[in-house]
Amino acid sequence: YADCHKGFCFGIDTKKLLSIQNYYATKKEILTLYRMDYRSDIPNYNFFESMLENYGEKYISHLLLVKSEEWKYEKEYRLSILGHTNVALPIFKEAIVEIYLGCKIKDDNRDAILNTLDDIKSPAKAYQLHKSEIKFELTPIQIR
Repeated sequence: YADCHKGFCFGIDTKKLLSIQNYYATKKEILTLYRMDYRSDIPNYNFFESMLENYGEKYISHLLLVKSEEWKYEKEYRLSILGHTNVALPIFKEAIVEIYLGCKIKDDNRDAILNTLDDIKSPAKAYQLHKSEIKFELTPIQIR
């Protein structure tokens, strides 16, 4: 996970995201949940032509939602707040159901995450990922 396996990933209950969408709607913000598109081929777009045809935004957003089909098992979604980039997104603790810690996460970062889960009394499960010695895969081991 992020930064050469030194990061972490949240597992979120997509049904509970509805309450988050409603919260943003009261602030006149549009929060959209996109399902990733897993493919064997890399999309090939001519950006210069697409910009001239006013389709550039469609192609750029599509590229942000395409990943190699080898990641299909993740069943990943991406969240977007219309018209904003690089903004913090508060997520209600009830929506977080699991956290995956990268296999190279620093001990102090892992401890901070686990302590935060305890402090907010989150029921989320936490998993430490380990690299397989014989396959190109990660094995999650529940630690909380």
